[in-house]
Amino acid sequence: MKKLYLFILFFVASTLLLLSQKNSPPQDTDSYFGEKSCWSYKAHISIFESWFEDISSTSHLQGDTLINEMNYRKFYDSYNYYSFPIVAVRQENQKIYAFDRSLQQEYLLYDFGVKEGDIIYSDAPSGYILHEPVVSKVDSVYLYNGERRKRIMIEGDEWIEGIGSVNGFDFPTRGFVNCECDSYYLIAFAKEDVISFFNPELASQWGYCGNVVDIAEVKMSLINVFYENNSIRIQGESSVFPCELKLFSPIGQLILQKRLQSGKEGVSINQLKGIYLYQVQKGREIVKTGKIMIK
Repeated sequence: MKKLYLFILFFVASTLLLLSQKNSPPQDTDSYFGEKSCWSYKAHISIFESWFEDISSTSHLQGDTLINEMNYRKFYDSYNYYSFPIVAVRQENQKIYAFDRSLQQEYLLYDFGVKEGDIIYSDAPSGYILHEPVVSKVDSVYLYNGERRKRIMIEGDEWIEGIGSVNGFDFPTRGFVNCECDSYYLIAFAKEDVISFFNPELASQWGYCGNVVDIAEVKMSLINVFYENNSIRIQGESSVFPCELKLFSPIGQLILQKRLQSGKEGVSINQLKGIYLYQVQKGREIVKTGKIMIK
């Protein structure tokens, strides 16, 4: 009798747990966008049928809103806010969902979990639904803040995980995604006022994300020092090179010093393990310092 009672109690508890999980809406993890995010673009916009204008365009995610009992971040576009269809965005694991103002419905905007060979299916009102392109390549790239992110290559497009298309955040929804009409070029992406993606050539002319950080900080973020395949490498724009890399022990003892002419070169590391300090020097100026883990 006691065993039967325990079985019934377990069955009831399990059923209630499953029902509560089923009725609970998926939670937004915010790992990609945090409390606020910003995208800056150079935009080539058609004003009239044969007249184009280059402008600076900025999109923001900031502020909470509840739609159909789901938590979203409010989406703002600086150029065409009143005609822009996306008004809110939410993240569910590796997928990004957008709420459409005109349709008053949600659709899948990005799936950062796709693999090479997958077909991009979208229930958006336009864009990829027209031809369902195939993922041609999946690899990774280093961002300017040192993060390594998945990169997804699709016909006529390129996604960076947690950022979106380099051709515009709404690019997957556009009716003709390979046309030579309106076009966007990603200048910068910032999460919580920290820039991770940055194109210095475009930024020098068009600005970026409301200049949310000091330009000196951005210059520092342009240089990425990382350990890979038994060597230390420096990633940065061409103006960083030639430069000098110095590696120190935790107590400040100089371990090695080498001049690098380009980002294609690396400093081979033999029989070194642990945490070390580094300096990147350009002429007399120390342009980057930090710690690096050698495994």
